[in-house]
Amino acid sequence: MECKKLGKEKIIRLCAFIACEAFCFVSLIYFSLIAFSGISKILICLLSAFCVCAPKLAEKTFKFHVATPVYIFVLLYAICPTLGHAYKFYYKIEWWDTLLHVTGGVVFALLGAYLPKLFGEKAGNSVILCALFGFFFSVFISVAWEIYEYSSDVLFGTDMQQDTWIESIRSYLLGGSVGELGAIGEIESVVINGTTMKGYLDIGLIDTMTDMIVETLGALAYSVIYIFDKGKYSGLKPIESKL
Repeated sequence: MECKKLGKEKIIRLCAFIACEAFCFVSLIYFSLIAFSGISKILICLLSAFCVCAPKLAEKTFKFHVATPVYIFVLLYAICPTLGHAYKFYYKIEWWDTLLHVTGGVVFALLGAYLPKLFGEKAGNSVILCALFGFFFSVFISVAWEIYEYSSDVLFGTDMQQDTWIESIRSYLLGGSVGELGAIGEIESVVINGTTMKGYLDIGLIDTMTDMIVETLGALAYSVIYIFDKGKYSGLKPIESKL
């Protein structure tokens, strides 16, 4: 009975993997040959295709088994950036980006909380150490992702760091003397090279900081739950205990 259950789980996992990978490659072909509008969509499709493979690669590399619900959740998470950018969910669904970063904080904290187990039984049995490692690992991934977005914008002319209209500016550069804070408030329009815009355009700072904050909150939530749960239901189990 147990073997039959494992066989069914393998089929479910394989079907989910093939479906997500097929989505990535069909999207890659579509945005490369049919609806090409810049390299950014191609890059995000390639990144999602790699991320779909990541859970299985991580299982083999770090010798753990991902619980099937968590495995499928991670696969769906992996294709969400393609849905967001290439299929414009970021712009059609206001909360899409925030959802991805919150869940990303949880996913990477979950992985990070397992990593101390690789350093020996003493480290792996410390709930506090695992929770802290998971939290800081997730924050690191968040920073690395924002670096990737910035690099893509600078090197390839993309706009992964979404811009925000703001109505006021505060800066020491606007002060009347050295060290004096100056401000411009109630900005209704800005003219640049003869083009009038409805306000001052923040070029990615607000989006970057918001993404890092919500992902940190997701990681913190998982780490706190991990501590109260004493690491019993982490979703990742050593290979020898998966049965």
